[in-house]
Amino acid sequence: MSNHCQQIKRNLVFLVNTTWDSKHWPALYWRELTVKAIHAGYTVHFTSGSFSEWQRIQKITQGLSRVICYPRQSILAVKALLEQALAVVTVDTGFGHLAAALNIPVIALFGATDPHKSRPYSPKTQVIQVDLAAYPCSPCLNQHCTHPNRHQALTPPCYQSCTPQRVWEALTASISSSLPMESAQS
Repeated sequence: MSNHCQQIKRNLVFLVNTTWDSKHWPALYWRELTVKAIHAGYTVHFTSGSFSEWQRIQKITQGLSRVICYPRQSILAVKALLEQALAVVTVDTGFGHLAAALNIPVIALFGATDPHKSRPYSPKTQVIQVDLAAYPCSPCLNQHCTHPNRHQALTPPCYQSCTPQRVWEALTASISSSLPMESAQS
């Protein structure tokens, strides 16, 4: 194996926080995705910008190994973290756009907002949008979900179609397509 391939990063960054409650992918889903990543040998990094965001990532990662949670950091510190990532999974949030600008593979999850207007733009970005047939209210553009089933265990309910398995499959495909090909001489 070539020396370059031996040094491939095994870091993922999950950008789980955003200012709108309606843009949060369910914590239960984040945890399931994190467990899949850990079992596949990745270290998962989480960022937070406020105390409530810190609490959210603590809930997601409680009892898990191979996770690193960061308190509020400067944009330059988050940029440095993103540059060490093999890929990023993000909700509709500013740091997702930064990851795309850095040409890092990004899986962007959209429910309440319109990916045609606010997606991270990069050839390495894949958008996963909620099932519009099942949830015609999406994109609702509401900061707080108003769906009649919003008080169920999985909220916002539109994210039921954006399962952790669906995101994991997109993430692993994105990682596979971005890995350098091993030299034929090695």
